Amino acid sequence: MLPVGYVHQTPWESCYLCGGLVIDERFYRLVPATHRRMIREAGGIAEYLQRESFAAIRDENTVAIWGFVGDKLAEQVDLRVGFVHTDVPYLMVVWLKPLPEEEKATLIQKATALGEF
Repeated sequence: MLPVGYVHQTPWESCYLCGGLVIDERFYRLVPATHRRMIREAGGIAEYLQRESFAAIRDENTVAIWGFVGDKLAEQVDLRVGFVHTDVPYLMVVWLKPLPEEEKATLIQKATALGEF
């Protein structure tokens, strides 16, 4: 058995930084065509990995998951799994808890200060 892809979630303050989503296309092409079709119809490997990585976050105090997204295909997957755009180019977020707008703005500033992650 070999992994066809991975994504990592790095704890940061009361949030997680989601990044490093990689799919091994060489290995994926070895998957039988009928299985690849089923995977695509279910949203694809990237979407599955994102959703499962979100579900693995068990800390009930987590308020957001951040993504830094420059690829248009990755952006489409991220939007499907719950990310929304911020006013900062490439910075996206999944809000896991309702927060006042001021607190969201503060977190966006802090995430922006990190640069690419």
